[in-house]
Amino acid sequence: WVEDTIYDVQDGTVATGAATIVHDVVVTGLTSSGFWAQEAGGGAWSGVYVYTTSDMDLDLAIGDRVSVWGETEEYYDLTEIAAEFVLYHGATTPLSPEILVASDLTLAFESWEGVLVGLESVTVDDPDLGNGEFSLVEGVVVNDLMFAWDELYTLSAGDTFTGVYGVLNYSFEDYKIEPRSEDDLVGYTAGT
Repeated sequence: WVEDTIYDVQDGTVATGAATIVHDVVVTGLTSSGFWAQEAGGGAWSGVYVYTTSDMDLDLAIGDRVSVWGETEEYYDLTEIAAEFVLYHGATTPLSPEILVASDLTLAFESWEGVLVGLESVTVDDPDLGNGEFSLVEGVVVNDLMFAWDELYTLSAGDTFTGVYGVLNYSFEDYKIEPRSEDDLVGYTAGT
């Protein structure tokens, strides 16, 4: 086993299929099949999805510090670590999102994959792309993998948020911000 960083995994320094250990990273999002983790230092290339099996019986929370042993893989072009073992180190203060300008994000989606990001002062473009997704005028898709936003909002084109935050995921050939709770969709205002 070789100890690497998430930066190494995401920028291609660690080859697909290689065994790796990422040490003392912070959990930023949870799904039914795994979690997102990020280097505490943040920045581009700092986040990754960690796929776990149901027999791991993990009870993690956002803000937990963990180390992960596993194999790097590209799952339908999403870089991830298929975990063989996860070591819990304790809780810490959850990370804050990387506040980005939409044009910077859309020009460099790949480098922000797996990272907790945020866009501020955004406008809804298409309120229903289907499959729990809506798009922003700023060229970004928002999805419901971790939070069913449509149970809280009935959106229309022209609605605004002062902030949309979440982990940047890649699925079905598109990058998507994945809010984790209603706290990640801030300052909703219906359009006029």
